[in-house]
Amino acid sequence: MTWFQQPIRVSALRTRLIGPAAIALWMLLSLAVVAHAEGDLRALRRLVEHGRTTTGVVRSIWRGRSSSVTVEFAVDDQTHTVASGRFGPPNPPIQQLRVGQPVAVWYLPDDPGVVALGDPPQLLRRTGRVVSFIVGLLLVSILGSAWILTRLQRGRAARP
Repeated sequence: MTWFQQPIRVSALRTRLIGPAAIALWMLLSLAVVAHAEGDLRALRRLVEHGRTTTGVVRSIWRGRSSSVTVEFAVDDQTHTVASGRFGPPNPPIQQLRVGQPVAVWYLPDDPGVVALGDPPQLLRRTGRVVSFIVGLLLVSILGSAWILTRLQRGRAARP
């Protein structure tokens, strides 16, 4: 018998712990994603309530799995440069942007580092839908995992 044909010997305690540990890890990762998205939602809500608009200039564009745009804009004679992935109308799609192009910028007067490069109410709706989907997926996966673990434990208990 070769090394890859030998049966894997795992203690009963380990087999009972692997499933719950995997679920706990999945829950922690999912909650981290939701917490990050909630921070975005909070910033967008602040922009909806207190944000001001100005015109900025695109300084760089990074297109990838999660695109971002670096924009320079002036507030009270101070120049601010921010990178933001929050991008939407009335600005053109990120694929059509060019360096040096003017774009609409929403910012918080008390914290110009909080920026959206698109209409905050529209971005808020879009981000809210994504968070709702993630939370729904999290709940379904937790319930499904709990159901599977229960079935596995019942199967083990039924064995002689």
